[in-house]
Amino acid sequence: MAVKPSILFIGSQMATGEVQHILLDQAEWFYQQGYPVTGAFFYDQEGVHQAWQQDYPFPIMNLNLYPPGKQTNPLRMLSGLLRLYRFMRRNCFDIVETFTHHANLLALPLAWLRRIPVRVASHHGRVANFPPWQDRLHAMVISSAITTCMVAESEQICSVATREENIREDKIIVIHNGIWLLPSQPCLLAEPEFRVNLSAQGKTLVEEKFNRDQMCTQYRNLFENLLERSK
Repeated sequence: MAVKPSILFIGSQMATGEVQHILLDQAEWFYQQGYPVTGAFFYDQEGVHQAWQQDYPFPIMNLNLYPPGKQTNPLRMLSGLLRLYRFMRRNCFDIVETFTHHANLLALPLAWLRRIPVRVASHHGRVANFPPWQDRLHAMVISSAITTCMVAESEQICSVATREENIREDKIIVIHNGIWLLPSQPCLLAEPEFRVNLSAQGKTLVEEKFNRDQMCTQYRNLFENLLERSK
């Protein structure tokens, strides 16, 4: 049996948000398919690291780049990035996927320096209060050889990325992501393109046209195609 490629999923903060759960759900799906997977986050915003590690069967790493609620310490951030680079070097990952603008900016150059074959960024929407210079730097990183490609979760986000952020259109692939909708957000329930189900825990799960299996299958096909092209 062929050995499946190892994947590192990287997010910014550990918190109960939409992007974090997309990362964890995707990592869990690949783990269930037999892929060696690891999740990594820059810091633990809400003190959930231990609980997450108990809930998920794959390793989850807290890089401790900076303490929640305190001013960023450049030396601590540098130490955390060096820790991430050494972690990449020890584990010889085949694929790295990043899930936020900050993860794209900080982790993808390290993956490129480490010569990880497939380096996939993702775009889930514009970031509030993102400084213009970081916006320009982000576009440079995504549009360069540092990034293999970027996944946008909708055609609208793809349009924003190309027209407003000046990211190269040929770098972008659209894969629709399912999202968790909290009960405090009932306004989306009437949208005809969503299918609504109640989970056993009483949460409301709103799925777009592509459910999790379909979404992750598209990611798997993308990863395999990019790996083949990188040889």
